[in-house]
Amino acid sequence: MRTAISHGRHKSTAIQKVPKPMKWLVLWVLVSSVPIAGVRAAQSTVDDAEEQRLVEDIKAQEDPTILKSRVWLEGEWNNDRHDASSLEVTLGGRKGWRISDRQDWALQIELPYRRTDAGDFGGNAVKHGLADIKIAVGTARHLSDTVRIGGALELRMPTGEAELSGNIWRLQELVAVAWDATTWLTFSPKAEYNQSIAKQHGAASQHFLELFFPATFILPDHWSVTPRYETKLDFENDVVTHSGKLSIGKQLKHPELGLGLSLKVPFDRQSTEHQLIFSVTNYF
Repeated sequence: MRTAISHGRHKSTAIQKVPKPMKWLVLWVLVSSVPIAGVRAAQSTVDDAEEQRLVEDIKAQEDPTILKSRVWLEGEWNNDRHDASSLEVTLGGRKGWRISDRQDWALQIELPYRRTDAGDFGGNAVKHGLADIKIAVGTARHLSDTVRIGGALELRMPTGEAELSGNIWRLQELVAVAWDATTWLTFSPKAEYNQSIAKQHGAASQHFLELFFPATFILPDHWSVTPRYETKLDFENDVVTHSGKLSIGKQLKHPELGLGLSLKVPFDRQSTEHQLIFSVTNYF
């Protein structure tokens, strides 16, 4: 028994003889690791938030249920088989704000400048100037973390000269839904119902429905590819047309710009127009 007690005392004495500098070193390592872990966690949170914002900016190019404030410049070139062509450059702006945790509102205006070439039918007559201004108001609601719905009302006004304008007052009603199927794939179909409410200079009435079915694929390094099927039901002329559109996008961090390039081609003979679009967007 004495021997056991003796050994116990010797062990206790050995523990007490651990050098004090070593104790302070261990304590310093433990204490210093706490703020380092905190800094890393905070940095990870910031990086995740920035990545989420960039992905949202990418999806907003095709998704009308994401109503972020932005300004953009878009160039749209159209050409048909008779060499008639048009170039429209649009400066747009949108102010969006959140009115609740799950609902957003936005106001938008588009100012287009248009240049047309009549081609074979007009003796190569060229016209250019301000085209029809469009203003819109819209709202979107988050039904869940992955599903959103939205709606908008747009008014197109005949502000351009007769040769550069549609020469109508036209209302457009938009309904859209979006579903983030995965972190890298979003479906955002929408429907746009258009009808002229007044006309001038003998313009023809317009009454049609357009349906759009895009699928946005988020790629590495903030690239994206969006194939889109479109169909138009023209109630005035009793014609249905089909077309496809392919868009490629790139979201930059510095400067915070979104770049987009799209090509649209018709699938039937009723529509002879090919369309090329380039856009630069800044979200704020």
